[in-house]
Amino acid sequence: MMRESKNMNESELRALLSNLRMSKQKGELDTDEKLAQQTVKWRNTLEYSVLETCAKHHSEECRLGMLALLVESKKSTLRFSCKELDMILLFLKYNLCEKMEYVPLIKKALKRLKDSLAVMQRQLAQEIKMRNHCKEQDITSEAYENALALSYQTSEQIERDVKDYITFFVNLREICVSNLYPDATYTRRRSSLQILLLMQDLLYNEFKDVEWKIYQANTIMQCLLLDTYEPNKEMAYQIIKTMNPTLLQITAFILQEALNLAKKNIGMAIINNSLYGHLFCIRSLLSDCNLRDVGMSKPWQNAIADIILLCFELNHTVSVIVNNSSPEGHLPMDLEMLNFNDVSFPEKEIITPQMVLLCSWRTVKEVSQLFGLLATKASIQTAESQNGLLTEKQIEHIMKHLVSLLCETKHRGAFEQVYVGFHQLCMRLWRSTNKTLNALPTHWLHNILIGITGLMPGYSKLCATRRSAGVPFMIQAVLSSEPKIHNNSEISTFHSVMKILLQFSQLENTINLWQKVKHIMYKDTIFSKYEHLTEPLIENRNDYDCTEIKLDVTEIKTHSMNILRALFRHSQLGDMVKNYIADGLIVAFRNYESKTWAECNAATLLFSALIIRIFGVQRTKDHVNLTTDNKMTGRIFFERYPNLLPFILNELRTFISINDNVIKSNVQAILLLLSRLYISYHFDSTDVTWKINEFVNLISQCAKSPVYETRKLVARALVPLLTEATVHNIVKKLFLILCTARDTRISMNLTHGYLLQILEILTRLPSVHVQLSISDVTNFLSSTDWILKGLEKRTNMFSCFLVASVYVDIIRELYNLNKNMIENCKDDILYILQEHLIKKVLLRQGAGEQIYKVSVIKFILCVGKNSNFFQTVHNEQSKAFIIYSRLLIMPEAEIQSITWTTVFEVLKKESNQSRELLRSYAICVAIDFAKNLYKYNPKLQDAIFDFLYNSLMDINECCLSDKRKICNLVLRELHQHSASNIYSQRVNYLRLLGKCMMTLLHELQDEQLAIKHTETVYRTVCDNNWISSLRMDFRSSIFDILYGLFEKTNISIEYYNPILDLWTVLLQLLLDDNADIRHEASKLLCRIKPCNELRCIQETLSIFFQIFGEMVADKHPEIAISALFCWSISLFGDTDYEMDETDVFNKCRNYDVFEPVRISYLCFDLVKLIIQKYSINRPLPSNVVRWINYHLDSNFHTMFSSFRGIVRDYRCEPPSLQNKLEDILDPTYKDKLLQILTYEKYRSL
Repeated sequence: MMRESKNMNESELRALLSNLRMSKQKGELDTDEKLAQQTVKWRNTLEYSVLETCAKHHSEECRLGMLALLVESKKSTLRFSCKELDMILLFLKYNLCEKMEYVPLIKKALKRLKDSLAVMQRQLAQEIKMRNHCKEQDITSEAYENALALSYQTSEQIERDVKDYITFFVNLREICVSNLYPDATYTRRRSSLQILLLMQDLLYNEFKDVEWKIYQANTIMQCLLLDTYEPNKEMAYQIIKTMNPTLLQITAFILQEALNLAKKNIGMAIINNSLYGHLFCIRSLLSDCNLRDVGMSKPWQNAIADIILLCFELNHTVSVIVNNSSPEGHLPMDLEMLNFNDVSFPEKEIITPQMVLLCSWRTVKEVSQLFGLLATKASIQTAESQNGLLTEKQIEHIMKHLVSLLCETKHRGAFEQVYVGFHQLCMRLWRSTNKTLNALPTHWLHNILIGITGLMPGYSKLCATRRSAGVPFMIQAVLSSEPKIHNNSEISTFHSVMKILLQFSQLENTINLWQKVKHIMYKDTIFSKYEHLTEPLIENRNDYDCTEIKLDVTEIKTHSMNILRALFRHSQLGDMVKNYIADGLIVAFRNYESKTWAECNAATLLFSALIIRIFGVQRTKDHVNLTTDNKMTGRIFFERYPNLLPFILNELRTFISINDNVIKSNVQAILLLLSRLYISYHFDSTDVTWKINEFVNLISQCAKSPVYETRKLVARALVPLLTEATVHNIVKKLFLILCTARDTRISMNLTHGYLLQILEILTRLPSVHVQLSISDVTNFLSSTDWILKGLEKRTNMFSCFLVASVYVDIIRELYNLNKNMIENCKDDILYILQEHLIKKVLLRQGAGEQIYKVSVIKFILCVGKNSNFFQTVHNEQSKAFIIYSRLLIMPEAEIQSITWTTVFEVLKKESNQSRELLRSYAICVAIDFAKNLYKYNPKLQDAIFDFLYNSLMDINECCLSDKRKICNLVLRELHQHSASNIYSQRVNYLRLLGKCMMTLLHELQDEQLAIKHTETVYRTVCDNNWISSLRMDFRSSIFDILYGLFEKTNISIEYYNPILDLWTVLLQLLLDDNADIRHEASKLLCRIKPCNELRCIQETLSIFFQIFGEMVADKHPEIAISALFCWSISLFGDTDYEMDETDVFNKCRNYDVFEPVRISYLCFDLVKLIIQKYSINRPLPSNVVRWINYHLDSNFHTMFSSFRGIVRDYRCEPPSLQNKLEDILDPTYKDKLLQILTYEKYRSL
């Protein structure tokens, strides 16, 4: 019926599984007949070996298909067979570490398990009831006897099935818990915890008699302590809290003690107490309580009141950090108030700025989220109801505290989290029936708006830098939480705030500032009721300290624009802000012209936010070639924002009328906006609603700008406004202007701008060439040849290289569109351009010469690609050799880079003699460059490395003498510099280095040179760091090189270290975080031992150690056990567990696949097999010991060191741990623990 599983390829397996799933979903495989015959084959259809193969297959689709086939069913109550349950466990054994979406399928399996178990229990109860009934009737007929026998048989089968279910439940729990070991990857831990949580949620009542074992509880508790991901901690906590409390003995530290210590010495608090950790525990516990039901409890009220006061004090303690003007680089040792010189402070403890900041901002985060939780869940005492957990006073204090945090905190992570809690509090207050509480958001909103003007005392600490820090977040929280029903009014809070901020942004000076602010704040706004309360404060402001009152119009405008930016960006306010977009753009455009950097920067940020609000989030990485998703037709745009039309036209007219050398900043922003508009496909030329013709003329004339980027932007903005009907006239008009440019003496900037417009039109609207006649182009080129000739010293005409560069690009674009378009002028142009390239003293010196020559090279390459230009012979030399022999030695880096990049393609079209001549010349030039190559541009270096690599790859054409030159150049010249790490991180060089070694071994067979450099070359090439970061186009070539090195490297005393390096890098690549790299490494493993097939990573690792044992350990056990010991201890060179001041955040290693302890156990299993045949007391070869010293950063004696001696001497290296709480709280605890566990098994040797 079907082929053997071992003969099935991936596509056949996928098709088979897909067909079976369809049949099963229809119920065709769930008939009684199929279900009864499953001893040999699943559903009497599919061998179990095929299912097992699929569970371990390298294809994710095959593995998921196999699991879905077992789990999914037409009937949700269909029983699982014992073998099906075993197959599900087998799947998890091999795939818990995989990043696949299989947990939903496990959830389906558990639901079906639950439903089918319920059916079985009902059936069992019915059978028992039926038998009891028969016994009561005392019937003894043969029919009843048969019925009873059948009933007992059915009951026994059900009991066996239930027992299988219980066994499966126990085994599933065991598998998940056993995969929560300390070095388990994030994916493994997450999936295990998710399944455990699903088992708890779905099957708790069904299997409540299956108790947790103590070691299982401790494992989950350890996961809670050591896991670095909060979602995993949360899942572990949800599992733990359902366990029998007697299994766990978790000590609860009192938060007050931590606070007292923090007040005395925050450094000690950071070392010995996790301030935010205690708060997290309190918040987690409170989140599980029904806080509305405990409002009448006095102990609860007192406890919450104490927690609130503690939170206030905690925030006050860490405020000196998060409120600092530069919290990220804050050195705590600079502040005497932190008391780091306390005699009780441990000398060896390192306290870094990052550690202090981390503790501080996360404390603020936890306090804010705790206040948000209380605001959301807790009941509030009011005049009508005294039964509340929180009092009005406490709410007011919390509100004031959060406002203070948002106004004064400088650290973004801190005030972003404060915003979350503040938003939850505002949501509660807006909907409160208590008038006092309901008015609080409006009251604080009013105060902050007056505060940003500098007129109201108490707001001097507002931060005008950092995009106004938390102030925009505060206003955003108040407005976004306001109920929609309030927003319908024209004088609602939102509309009032928008009008106020827009007017604040247009203030010019501080003269009569209070009168202006009073008019803005209280005329037709929701804040008019506060005018009488504010007046006395402002009138008596002179009584306050001078630092409390700070009038600065720049800060007012900066704050206003930063707040507007936040409101325009906020998704919940999207529909409400649309009526203010035009006014916001006008504010941004006007403030582009401000004299202060702060206002210009705020205007830029506001403009950016408005562009996103109007055109949507950018869908592509290319900000120039946007899709229509991020554009809009001009007609729709100006219909939506009609006020912008006269404003933009006026700004463009003003710019055109002013002096050519004046820079008008907002024109750049206006053009950027206009570049997003385009003409509708169904454009009606009679529709002049938005004055398109005037726009085209004004935009085109903006090309006079002295700013290069503005001229480029003009070209981009112009093209979308042209149609096929209008583009021809525009191009002819530009041709005419440029043809008469010398007579009319237009500026060089305007000439350059018009050329850019022509180039952009030809690039973006290529159909224009159909309308252009050859005579039009010929006249244009003949009349503007002064642009090229003016670059030469021998003429008295003036030109510049930037203009000439665009001119050549236009010629190239015309040639690409139609080869005949420039036919009449092509030879003359090519002659001029060739002269400019090969003659040293012909051109004047000037800015942009390199850019011009690059354009010339691109044009000549384009002509050479489509004609025999390069093959033309002059003075017995081809044009290719004449041009490239000059270009290869030019000093300009970019010219050399493009030359070396294209020379190999040019060589392919040359005749044999010319090809050999140019290749040999290029190799000689590369040899001449070698000594100083490290000084050159990296892009140029890569181009040379790629040329040399391609020459080595050219098996048929490149002669052995040239290959020998390249190998000598790379190994004897470049590799010497590489020893000092000049090229060691360059992918192109490393690929070339590996290819040179392959060429030496396979083609040149130069054993002497190969042996001399073998060890250093292999150590350099066999490095997973650069291989794992390869681009897709490099991967296949690099893995081919690795295979070639494997194939030709025999195990001998000279090649001990190379062999160890090769196998080490292969194992590292099999464990790489990049799935594509792992796949390539698996394919390489299969090539080394062709009988193997691709498998999932779990199975592949077993295959790796099996092959390593056969190819290395069986023949050379001494080098095998050395490698295995090093891999156990430090496969990725991560033996250092000590933390220095730069390592606070990056010591947390979270791999996708690599698990150090598991690899150590796999290695040790193979070591045990080896030492059965090999004495570990024998001295190891000296070069092997040297390899161990290099990889473990150790200093074992190279002579007479045995494996046992090395293992014994290494026992002092791992740290010691007593597993006390202070050890667990140590940030390096997990790294230390892994070091101990990886060495643990070797102690027995």
